Amino acid sequence: MAFPTVQGTPAETAVSTAGTNHAITLPASIISTDLVLIIMDIGSTSASLNALTDWGEILDEAVANGLKILRYTGAGVPGNPTFVSTAATRSASIAYRISGADKSITPQIGTTATGTSATPDPPSVTPTGGVVKDYLFIAFAGMAGEEADDDTWGNTPPTNYLPNPPLQKSCGVAGTNLGGLILAASRQLNTGSAQDPGTFGVDASAAWRAQHIIIHPIITLVINDGVSASLADNVVLVQHNILSINQGFSASLADNVALTQHNILAINQGFSATIADNVVLAVSSPSLVISQGFSATVADNVSLTQHNILAIQDATSGSVADNVALVQHNILAINEGRSVTVADNVVLTQHNVLAIAEGRSTTVADNVALIQHNILTVQDGNSATFADNVALLQHSVLSIGDSSSATIADNLILTQHNILAIQDGASGTQAENVTLGVAGVLSVQDAQSTTIADNVILVQHHVLVIQDASSTTVADSITLVPNLIIQDASSATLAENVTLGVAGGLVIQDSVSLTQAELVVLTQHQQLLIQDGLSATRAENVTFGFAEVLGRIQFTADAPSISFFAEAPNIVFEAEV
Repeated sequence: MAFPTVQGTPAETAVSTAGTNHAITLPASIISTDLVLIIMDIGSTSASLNALTDWGEILDEAVANGLKILRYTGAGVPGNPTFVSTAATRSASIAYRISGADKSITPQIGTTATGTSATPDPPSVTPTGGVVKDYLFIAFAGMAGEEADDDTWGNTPPTNYLPNPPLQKSCGVAGTNLGGLILAASRQLNTGSAQDPGTFGVDASAAWRAQHIIIHPIITLVINDGVSASLADNVVLVQHNILSINQGFSASLADNVALTQHNILAINQGFSATIADNVVLAVSSPSLVISQGFSATVADNVSLTQHNILAIQDATSGSVADNVALVQHNILAINEGRSVTVADNVVLTQHNVLAIAEGRSTTVADNVALIQHNILTVQDGNSATFADNVALLQHSVLSIGDSSSATIADNLILTQHNILAIQDGASGTQAENVTLGVAGVLSVQDAQSTTIADNVILVQHHVLVIQDASSTTVADSITLVPNLIIQDASSATLAENVTLGVAGGLVIQDSVSLTQAELVVLTQHQQLLIQDGLSATRAENVTFGFAEVLGRIQFTADAPSISFFAEAPNIVFEAEV
């Protein structure tokens, strides 16, 4: 830990003629990591400052000789700002460039002290929570009256504050009591206790207002704001590494952590408990981020090597990542799990991505292996989303999204640019024991109640599409070589034990009530077309031979099992008239 430090000479500015524009000169050589802080005293006319983009107001007193404290909150390096007041008044200001300050923490101030004397007395101020750190304290006062701008009217700073004489700026002598005088001094102190700086000494008695500011340091190893308990055991930090554990309102733990070569471990805002055990971060800035776990966040036995990233955040109840190995620019992201998010036994290698996001209740990804630019996405599961025993190889994609209740993908194998998409299942979507071969596609979507695809094999650019089934859609024990389409079934659609041979096609669509296709064999460019069945359509035990051609077919209960052979290529069955 190191003290925040005033760099260079603070810049002083005076607006000696009452006006509404207050142009401020900033110090030279500001860099983006510096805290830029402005203190100001206005004249005898009461006024406040209008908001200015990228500048935060810490204090803005709308009274005669009111004090102002402002800090730069934008990105990069600020230019000289111009503040606009609500009334015409004079002003005197001092601008600081401070290195080593934690810009994420707003500087603390005390309660403004007032009086009339030649000894302005800034108030006592206590660091937040009484935490011991290397603080920078800045005491300052603004005064009524008039003084020549010759740096001779402010004589002494509070004891142990520098410089001596103090920094001082006035708006000069105009012949009337217009006010606008400021003086300041600072000190560095390692403490967690209240600090009362004592008094300034000036050459004439006048009305004064005084303040005291605490600037917080940047922390290399920090465990703070743990209202109950914070522990960091067996921690090794080497070569510009950062371990940050803060704002754990109940308990924060970091045990057996080793950080090497510009690595970062951040655990923050765990309102109940945050734990990171046996974590190793190594080589070229790997990052582990666990944040905003309102109940419990746990990352155990995590290894990050070579620019890998594990992020667990915004878990309102609990997030867990156990036995995770990330190597070679891989990413595991678990975020916005409102209740519980779990990723166990995950292996990510060679630029792979596993994303589990926005699981409102429960999201689980167990025993997942991603290798060679593969992607597994489980998202927007309002109740529960599961991806277990999933293997993705060679640019394969598994996407499970927008399932309002439950989505499950178990025992999946995706190889060579294959795609399995299950989405928009308003109640439940399941895909089990699915194998997608060379560039095969399985799409199950827009099922309002339940969609199931079990024991499906897709090979060589084949397509299975089941969509817009308002109630239930089932595809069991299907071998596609290549095409099966069942769509727009308002109640229930079933396709079981279907085999499609070389470039065969089965299309069942627009069936308002029930559509079934069971034990159908289509080989070598055959087609079975069943559509616009208002009540029920069935095709059972149908075999198509070589290069058959079908006309219009209507199956009745009298003909449940029909086989077509080459001897009878053109047969039309119609109901009895």
